[in-house]
Amino acid sequence: MSRITTALRLTRELLMLLIIVSLLAGCGVSSSITQPPLSGNGKDSDADITGNLTAWTSDGIVAMNEYTRSQKFGDMIVFNRLENGMVYIAIQSKKTGYLSLGIRPEEKMQGGDIITCVMDGNQARIYDTYSIGTFGPHPEDTTQGGSDDIMEASGSRQNGLTTFEFKRPLDTKDMRDKALVAGENPIMWAIGPSADITARHSSRGFDTLVIE
Repeated sequence: MSRITTALRLTRELLMLLIIVSLLAGCGVSSSITQPPLSGNGKDSDADITGNLTAWTSDGIVAMNEYTRSQKFGDMIVFNRLENGMVYIAIQSKKTGYLSLGIRPEEKMQGGDIITCVMDGNQARIYDTYSIGTFGPHPEDTTQGGSDDIMEASGSRQNGLTTFEFKRPLDTKDMRDKALVAGENPIMWAIGPSADITARHSSRGFDTLVIE
């Protein structure tokens, strides 16, 4: 009789174990992700676009086949497209603070041609600045004898994503800009904690932007 009792108890324990394993396996099922995670160090984004290009429109929205390349830098994605000496750029992030892209810094921030994007309410503001010190500051080019070479700027905050779009010549000939080239360009990037562009960045890095 004790053998039968022991067998029943072992059977019940085995059934309980199978139920627990089944429940744990169910917890491991992930939901579909519509937006690729924004992480990595200058790696090509999953959003790389192939096929026939569509017309570029500065509307704060990255349309299908509007750009030829995209790369992840920390928590932001930079899209670009090159045509006839003009580079078209979109910067996108789930973060709500400012987004900055610095071209060819010399020593830390010093000498960097820094483009800083921020949403001021519903208005996109994109600043063309130049860093005059190792850790800044980076006043606007127009206050340093240079010019504002950011063209057709736009931005939006939709579906949890902040997106900025603009264009500029590869070489603006501005004394407070750094020339971009087709191919590899050393950059620094930064994300701010808020829309206050004077606030210290919450994350940043140095990497390579590939323009094509």
